[in-house]
Amino acid sequence: MTIIRISYAMNVLNGEPFIRHQLESIYRHADEIIIVEGAYKKFKHAATNYHSMDNTLQLIREFPDKDSKIKVISNDCYYDDRLEMCNEFMKIASGDIIWQVDCDEFYDESTHQLVRKLMASDSDLDEIRFKFKDYYKNLNLTINGYYDIFSEVRRVFRIKRGDLWASQRPPIIWRDNKIYVPKKIITGCEMKEKGHIMHNATMLFDKQVCDKFKYYSAMWRKSNPNFRRWYNESWISAQRNFSITGINERFTYLRWSSTIPPKELMDMMQFLKGKGGQSSFLMHHADELNQRVKSLGYIRTVVMIRMINDLYAYQLIEGACIAFRLIFRIAESKLGIEKRHVAFVLFRNVLKLVRFHLGRAFYYAYSRNRVCS
Repeated sequence: MTIIRISYAMNVLNGEPFIRHQLESIYRHADEIIIVEGAYKKFKHAATNYHSMDNTLQLIREFPDKDSKIKVISNDCYYDDRLEMCNEFMKIASGDIIWQVDCDEFYDESTHQLVRKLMASDSDLDEIRFKFKDYYKNLNLTINGYYDIFSEVRRVFRIKRGDLWASQRPPIIWRDNKIYVPKKIITGCEMKEKGHIMHNATMLFDKQVCDKFKYYSAMWRKSNPNFRRWYNESWISAQRNFSITGINERFTYLRWSSTIPPKELMDMMQFLKGKGGQSSFLMHHADELNQRVKSLGYIRTVVMIRMINDLYAYQLIEGACIAFRLIFRIAESKLGIEKRHVAFVLFRNVLKLVRFHLGRAFYYAYSRNRVCS
């Protein structure tokens, strides 16, 4: 087995309370940790003089780096975008492998060990991807309902000196003046089958959510045109159960997680509780949501919601029959302020279903006419 060096690379802004626990999680597995601290222009609302508004830099510098693994880049400027920040760590990465990790993304210790083993034993393996769990308000609840295309992330790459990031969404390597096509990839589904996923603590705390949604609502205005309304009705008051991420054209909802989170993530939550962080970090309604998500009424409604999300994938007649039944279920259901949103998504997906099958019928008719002529 080849000996390899793994460089963990992180962009961070306002990394409390994650950063110390993240470093504890990756330190023993890393040959090098490169941290690019600061903000890019669309995120400068969350920065002060280009840098974190909290104690992120202090916590990084206080971390016991006995093997001198940690390298910090903290420039006095706003980066154009996250791609530019990523290329800051690419310029100095000395490892054979780069593992891009956000400060709120955690992995089990066995996942770190497996990735090193896989990359060291197969020189053709260029990239590893992960499925993920997005935690919401606590470590019992996870977000579901994303499009499949958004349910897998690229994180681990084999690199050569001089490589750059060609793109950040998704991450793509630029090598020898062209986009590099990986020889071999292990997909998120394959890693999940082995029992390895990313644990993404993306929506636990109020400030964390505010900063992210101010950015994403500016970037994708059509998806989330009214951040303040979503923030009050879903995040703060927990009145909306099926618009968890603020996406309007699809339902995102909560499910109870049976997976044990990584130790460092659990340690972080216990640390915050022990420090009296219940009021300052952990959100209201978390216990109430835990009970709601396990209730029979909620579970039955989730079945209906999932059918609406995937309605366009049915055959035309079957989909039409399901949509007809769903109309009555929506009318009888106790959806409160969400009833209009549920009806909107149902109507939208019925149109999507009809448009898809009509388009396919016209295509077949056109193709047949061409063959006959």
